[in-house]
Amino acid sequence: MSGLDVNKVTVPPQLQSVEAVEKEQPKAAEIQSAVIPDEKPDTFEKSSEPEEAVKETKQNKKTEKAPKTLKEKLAGFCKTFVKTGEYLKATGATVIYGGLAAGVIMFSNWLVKGWSKVFKKQIPFKEMFNKPLKCVSRPAKIWAGVAFAATGGFEFAKAYLKANQHSANIDHKLKTH
Repeated sequence: MSGLDVNKVTVPPQLQSVEAVEKEQPKAAEIQSAVIPDEKPDTFEKSSEPEEAVKETKQNKKTEKAPKTLKEKLAGFCKTFVKTGEYLKATGATVIYGGLAAGVIMFSNWLVKGWSKVFKKQIPFKEMFNKPLKCVSRPAKIWAGVAFAATGGFEFAKAYLKANQHSANIDHKLKTH
């Protein structure tokens, strides 16, 4: 051809440096393999220390499985009754305080919405007293339920913490006496 080599491609200088780096990397791998000949990968060696640690944990488990004394059984029985008592108190408080909160919300809505419906002559006066839940709006009923649930959650959280404190007191008395 007229002096042009079709198979010859010119490479920009940036790519020439990349090719040089790629040629050097296999050399580095060869050097590493020459320095560390036939070394095995990491293996776990057995020593006497881990076996002793395993024996100690087994002994600890054996001591934990020892039968409970009469005092410990009695303490567990007392803890059960303390927790049950606290949760029963929380249930009662939820019914009382949650019911009062829900009742106040619905009663106030009944007064406001019910009387306004009576004055607008949307419902008869007798209907307001005979069917009071029809006078209470849906959002008020929902908020009453939310207030009841929130009161119950608060009372049960308080009961859980109080029962936990009593259980700790029982454990403390068991260990000190």
